[in-house]
Amino acid sequence: DKNGNLKAVKIVSLTWEKDAKTGRMNMKEIEGSEKTLDAEIVLIAAGFLGSQKYVTDAFKVELDGRTNVKTETGRFKTSVDRVFTAGDMHGAVACGEGDPPGQGVREGSGREPDGVYESVCAVMND
Repeated sequence: DKNGNLKAVKIVSLTWEKDAKTGRMNMKEIEGSEKTLDAEIVLIAAGFLGSQKYVTDAFKVELDGRTNVKTETGRFKTSVDRVFTAGDMHGAVACGEGDPPGQGVREGSGREPDGVYESVCAVMND
């Protein structure tokens, strides 16, 4: 809105396609799938091996030297107001004992989910 508050989000459906040259699987937008949804907050899980360039470019967040979204140590707020990061995009992945690398944040796996929740609530309740 005119005050900078999120009111809606545009989304698209994606499908996996194999690149004939590289054999790599890529996501491709399904034509005609765009929708607009009412929203006050958007949480995006787009990490696994660091952040995805198209996501960080879209949100204009600053990156660190390892392509993780840059934050202050122990914090989750990014360089963009009201945009937060966690999990693999954050570089401080909270995995349970015995989880494989890249497992990411999951319930009961550490303090990161609580820290993200507290950070978002502090901003949303301002």
